[in-house]
Amino acid sequence: MKTVACALLSVLVLLQVACQPSADSADGKKVPDAGKKAPEGDPQGRELMAGLRNMALTMTPDQINVTVPSAGRGIWGSVTDFGSPEGTATLVTFLGGSTSLYFSSGGGIIGTGDSSEDVRKASRTLLAELENCTAQMEARSLQKLPTGDSVRFYVHTRDGLLSTAEIPASDLQSSEHPLFPCYAAAMKVFTQVRLASEKK
Repeated sequence: MKTVACALLSVLVLLQVACQPSADSADGKKVPDAGKKAPEGDPQGRELMAGLRNMALTMTPDQINVTVPSAGRGIWGSVTDFGSPEGTATLVTFLGGSTSLYFSSGGGIIGTGDSSEDVRKASRTLLAELENCTAQMEARSLQKLPTGDSVRFYVHTRDGLLSTAEIPASDLQSSEHPLFPCYAAAMKVFTQVRLASEKK
């Protein structure tokens, strides 16, 4: 529980401080330069990050050259939305370790898995844990960002996109919750992304 609590604090810090993404997004649009704080409430930044989140939710394995696993549900990617009073952070992970964070206020930390083995390892662990959490998910249309202190998990499987309902973070912090292992794994990815971004 202490590890999860520390990671949750990391989420809140990341939502409040400067974002450090790489130069360009997948659709060619510019993201704020690494080391520069995204302008507070920047409409262009909000639109860009919303677009990147939508892209992560709707892309196919072929678009990112991923081979869908034959085992289990064939999970090849995940999108997790973390709500808070300060805004929403969206964690995106794909097989191979590609990992990014997008912030609803604009800005993000893009592609940390490309340069950090610790991030890649944490991301692979999250995808493995999500295999055990799909019983709590179902096929749904894309949902709005969660409100308040709540979380929603999405997973890309060989049969399509699955997601959970919007769940209060306080519920997920209980080790008795069936999604606790996935929540804890996601928080560990957050921690590794933060540590990797601080090294740049």
